[in-house]
Amino acid sequence: MIEVLLPGSGRYDHVRKLRLYESAGVQEHWIGDWANRLVIVRAREGDRFVLVDSFNFDVDAPVKAVPGLSLDFTAIAEALDRLDDQI
Repeated sequence: MIEVLLPGSGRYDHVRKLRLYESAGVQEHWIGDWANRLVIVRAREGDRFVLVDSFNFDVDAPVKAVPGLSLDFTAIAEALDRLDDQI
């Protein structure tokens, strides 16, 4: 599960929605904080999520739940920069 953190939704996303994903059996949860260019990664440990990593948008990050898959956040950061330039 990957989702975007919207301004003002932090508590809801980090607490309430996270518990819903735990109960649904989601194995890995990523929150992209575009404003701060930060990604927080949590993975299931038993019946709860635990923090396993956080990083800036300067990496090609492996997805632990899907071996061989990685997400290129450098490309996402470049796209966001282009959008910022247009605003």
